[in-house]
Amino acid sequence: MPLIVAGGVTISTNTRDCFSQTVPPSLLLRASVVSTWLEPAIINRLYRLCNRYGCTLNTLFIALFALYRARVWGEEKGVIGVPLANRHTREARRCFGMFTNQLPLAYRLVRTERFCELVAFFQRELKRGFKHSKYPITLFNQDLAEQGGGKLRGVRLLPLIIITLPMNATLQVPRNAWRVTTAASSPISYRLFWQTVNNHKESLRLSLEALRSAFTPHQLTAMKNGLLDLVTALDRQPDARLGDLEVYPAPHVALACGSLKPSFTSRFAAQVVEHGDRTALIDNEQSLTYRQLDDAVERVARYLRQQGIGRGQVVGIIAEHSAQNGDGYLWYFCAAARHFCR
Repeated sequence: MPLIVAGGVTISTNTRDCFSQTVPPSLLLRASVVSTWLEPAIINRLYRLCNRYGCTLNTLFIALFALYRARVWGEEKGVIGVPLANRHTREARRCFGMFTNQLPLAYRLVRTERFCELVAFFQRELKRGFKHSKYPITLFNQDLAEQGGGKLRGVRLLPLIIITLPMNATLQVPRNAWRVTTAASSPISYRLFWQTVNNHKESLRLSLEALRSAFTPHQLTAMKNGLLDLVTALDRQPDARLGDLEVYPAPHVALACGSLKPSFTSRFAAQVVEHGDRTALIDNEQSLTYRQLDDAVERVARYLRQQGIGRGQVVGIIAEHSAQNGDGYLWYFCAAARHFCR
C-alpha cells in the first residue's frame, strides 16, 4: 500500500482502515502529528495493565488521558468524545450526542480513588452509552476492529479518543496555573490512534494528532511521553491512589565525596542572601531582583500547596507549553522546587 509522509511521519493509507477517507485528517487540515512505534517493554506494560484491570487498550487509554488531563492541566472533570462509528450506516446515524457519531463521556476524577476504579467507571459509562444510543457494543467493535470483541488485533488504524472542544489555551499564572478559556474560532481536536502490523500485538504504534491548534510536534511529543510515563508509573504502583501516584520520583544525586548535591531551593536561597538586590531576571520588560523574586516564589508556592497541585502537573506544564522567553519560567521552577521540598 502507498505511504504518505506528513510532517516527517509515515502514515499508511490502507483502504481497509476504519476511516471512510483514505487520506488522514492531518493532511487535509492544519495539524501537528507525532507518531512512534512503542518499545517491547512499554507494550508489555500496556498489556499487563489491560489484564490487571480487565479492559481493552481503548478503555485503558481513555482513563489514562483523563488522568493525564487532571495531573497536567488540573482538569479533574471533563468530557471525552469516543467515536461510535466510522462507517455511514443506519446504526451510525442512530448515535446521538454533543458530537457527531461520538459518545460523550463526562467524568469527575477523585484523588482518593485508584486507577482500577477509574477504568471501571469508563467501562460502565461506555456500556450505558451504547445501550442508551441503541448501538450494540458488538457493532461498535466490528466498526473499529476487523475481528470485533473489543480486541485490538487486526486493527489497521484505530481512532481511540477524539476530543473536540472549542478552546484556546492561554497561560495565566499564578491563578489556576494553566487555564483554558473558550474561543469559538479556534477549536482544538486531539486524536489518538493505534496501529498494528500483520495482526501482531508485538508491534504497536501510537499516534497523536492536534487538529487546527497551536500545539507543535514538540509539545505533542511531551504529551505522548507523559501518557507513557503514566503507564510506567501505574505498572510500578498498581494500587496507588490517583492523588498519591508518583510519576516522576525525586532523583537522589550524590557527589563523588558521598555528600548529597545541594538542592535548587538551597542554591536559590543562598543567592537571595548574598545578592538580594541584584537583578535575577528580566521578563516582559520587567526587572526583578532576587529578593523580589523570592517573595513572588513564596506566593506561588503557597498557592500550589493550597490547590493540591502535584509534581506531574508542574512538570507537564513546563514540558508541554515552553515559553518563548525561557527566563519567564525561572520563578515557576523556583516555586515548584520550594513547594515539593516542603
